[in-house]
Amino acid sequence: MLIYIDFDNTITMKDLYYYLNLKDMKNCINEKNLINELETIDIFRIMGSNNRIKILDKFFLDLKKKKHRLVILTRNYEKIIECFLRKISLLEYFSAIIGLETLQKYHNKASIKADYLLNNHHILDPFDILILDDSAKQIEHINEKCDWIKTYKIRSFTGLSYFDIINIGYLIN
Repeated sequence: MLIYIDFDNTITMKDLYYYLNLKDMKNCINEKNLINELETIDIFRIMGSNNRIKILDKFFLDLKKKKHRLVILTRNYEKIIECFLRKISLLEYFSAIIGLETLQKYHNKASIKADYLLNNHHILDPFDILILDDSAKQIEHINEKCDWIKTYKIRSFTGLSYFDIINIGYLIN
């Protein structure tokens, strides 16, 4: 199964780019420097805790062992997410990061993910896709435009939780 996972408030518990702006880290020269400036406490604030990172690590490892392909589908910047996931040792589980650089050609921000999926459906196996996202609006647009794709809404402000992991297990097994 191809599993598209949103990044902010799904993998993370806080919006990464928003957090970086709050920390006034816009002065960093490039994405790598930006992420390297984060301290351990910043990472835990964004991710929730070290224990939550371990839970996600186990979950992604289990999905990968079962031959599921994981792709991040986000409205955030690809390079920032790549650097952040590398820093917390979760990057290896994702075969691609589709972010703002790729999605910018789709002009309707509200349905940007649905538009991407709809325009790339010819290369996707429509019966073998799952979308994990915390945005009810994004899920709604995907369900309207791509009704053949399975969706699962993550509860906002908690990110992907143990409860979600159990429910997702039922969806994909």
